[in-house]
Amino acid sequence: MRHRHGLWAAALVLLTAANASAATIGGLWIVKNSGNSTDQTAAQTARVSAVEILSSSATAFSTRYSANAAADVGAFQSTQGTTLNADYTITFSVTHSLGVNYQIDVATSINGVLTYLDDALGAAGNGTAADLTISGVSGSRTGGSSQTGSLSLATGTSLVGGTHTGGVNQAISGSNFATIFATGTGAAQLYTLTFTFSATARSTCSGLCVTGGDEKAVRLGAPGFADSGAILADTTADNYPGVGSRTQSLDGHFVNVTVIPEPATASLLGLGLAGLSALRRRASR
Repeated sequence: MRHRHGLWAAALVLLTAANASAATIGGLWIVKNSGNSTDQTAAQTARVSAVEILSSSATAFSTRYSANAAADVGAFQSTQGTTLNADYTITFSVTHSLGVNYQIDVATSINGVLTYLDDALGAAGNGTAADLTISGVSGSRTGGSSQTGSLSLATGTSLVGGTHTGGVNQAISGSNFATIFATGTGAAQLYTLTFTFSATARSTCSGLCVTGGDEKAVRLGAPGFADSGAILADTTADNYPGVGSRTQSLDGHFVNVTVIPEPATASLLGLGLAGLSALRRRASR
């Protein structure tokens, strides 16, 4: 009889551990905010952005913000440019057992390129340092009790201007990691992750600019404008795979989130399994 009581006790420990480990994600949503630039299709400039959920499960998900901004003015025209202000939010909830701690691991990364193509017969004065820029990514959150690490990325960079023959690429890359800590309430707890940054592409035509300004583009995973049949059909700086043979699906701002129960839960679950196994062996003798 004592063995049976021991079996029930071990089973109770195992059940408690299993319930404590049931941290689940729900209500996943990603949206561009009002501060995000609207898509633009002007005469010599264009910009576009999109958000998407790449994958999702009960304990993890992955998202991407993609964008493309480009400029290419015609002969004897003045400087034209566009700035893309990225501003988007990921919303989700986590449901976990009352009083049990858990953590949310957030890995962020950005990949892309600043591309500058000379198509002005080598004319001087067709590029400045302000023609191609991207700021660092600023990230913030709501929800949870505390956080370690950062949601922001210090990737601000610019492509030095001047006259370039052929194609010039300057890679955009960076990654960071943050952990959000929280305690379960037995009900869904809401979280938001908000990210902002800006990117500028400007085409300058000055001096003996008889064929137009040089092509400029910030490529962050959205298709080029000639590719999509929109405008800038004769501009190639913004296209994929384009200069550097970029892979479109690998460019953009990525967020990967994983929910993990408190570390002690795994130990408790293992202890319950071991105890249950031992008591079964003893009861069978």
